[in-house]
Amino acid sequence: ASTHFALFRVGRLDVSARGAFWYLSPDHIEILEREMGDEFKYYQFPSFNWTVYFNPTIEAIQDVRVRKAIQLWLNRKDAQAVIDNGLAITSGFFVPSSPHSVIDWATEPGWNQTTKDADQETAKQLMVDAGYADGFDFTLLARDLWVVPGEFVVSTLTGLNINGVLDVVDQPTRVERLTQ
Repeated sequence: ASTHFALFRVGRLDVSARGAFWYLSPDHIEILEREMGDEFKYYQFPSFNWTVYFNPTIEAIQDVRVRKAIQLWLNRKDAQAVIDNGLAITSGFFVPSSPHSVIDWATEPGWNQTTKDADQETAKQLMVDAGYADGFDFTLLARDLWVVPGEFVVSTLTGLNINGVLDVVDQPTRVERLTQ
């Protein structure tokens, strides 16, 4: 990302790209706006490309209370800050301005920042109710370009005593494992 920024800054690139960690940092944006003025345009996009799928053969994941606890526990605002340098727009499947967005997802449990503490307390209780107060272990398969999102998920879920190991592989290996 820093090489990409440097090349753009000196005019060797005409456009930057959205994708696996090509995001500009807030500092980069400030520098480019200051140096390039109206010649610099920056657009934010929804951060809908980071999705975590849990293996349904894991006994704990088969319990809807565990899945709900994970959904309530994860802090999307923190994820946005860590994964996308705080510059992406956190959204549901459709951005709030889309005519296809049927609910105000940002007010829903697990997504609502104003109820995050209460949601996380509910998540802890759901884990107890499901019989997983002591948590469980899992391995998170992550493509080599997705290390940061994987690290975020693994480190965040330790708050629910869900202990993950990140297994980083290249894309062909990932596809092979997913289709076995």
